[in-house]
Amino acid sequence: MRQDSRQMNLRRTSIALCLLAIFASSASAFEKPWIEVRSPHFRVLTNGSQNDGRQLAREFEQMRYLFSYQYPTFRLEGGAPMTIFAAADEPTAKSLEPTIWKSKGVKPAGLFHHA
Repeated sequence: MRQDSRQMNLRRTSIALCLLAIFASSASAFEKPWIEVRSPHFRVLTNGSQNDGRQLAREFEQMRYLFSYQYPTFRLEGGAPMTIFAAADEPTAKSLEPTIWKSKGVKPAGLFHHA
């Protein structure tokens, strides 16, 4: 009788683990994967489209060119490409910087963290 009870518990545990694995994988299937787009001076990580990432990198390269043209004495080289996290939507932005979204008032369109 004990052997049958143990086997029954083992089966139940196995079924529960399988169901848990199925639900966990289906929940993450709805999340968009993050992709990386590189340009000469920027590295864009986004959960948006590849085209959106390329466009953002292009716009940052254009801004960099403008700064280098207008202010030739500015030091623009930092050694490594600047990393830009580009969230595709508000829930993703909230998950990246939750403390900003908890405060009241106007939310910024972007942030800069110097490291």
